[in-house]
Amino acid sequence: MEKANVDFLKEAMGYELVPRTTRKVEIDPDLIQDGDFLAIMRLDGLDPIIMYGSGSHVGHSTMALRFDGELYIVESQAAWYWPTKSLQRTKWADWIQWAENASFHVSWLPLRPEIRANFNS
Repeated sequence: MEKANVDFLKEAMGYELVPRTTRKVEIDPDLIQDGDFLAIMRLDGLDPIIMYGSGSHVGHSTMALRFDGELYIVESQAAWYWPTKSLQRTKWADWIQWAENASFHVSWLPLRPEIRANFNS
């Protein structure tokens, strides 16, 4: 399935995924700030179709927010890989484990300092 998705992205979008030797990077959750974007891609058929239709390299979008000092990931999704669906917030420790279990490719994109200064959580 993954090969078919990689081939589709290359043929349909000209987006060639480059294999990496790094499989997992531990992220210190204390470094993640309100408003930081987590871009997700899963080579399951659905995300590549979303990517094709939207012209992006992302199949799912989430954002980091702290509630009472604790880091959460906020998102809206259909619960294919999660225990709940629709709008939700999930504690970071749970979310990152579920993301790994679901074979998500997660990219953490922090806000630039000047944008972060304007972000009102």
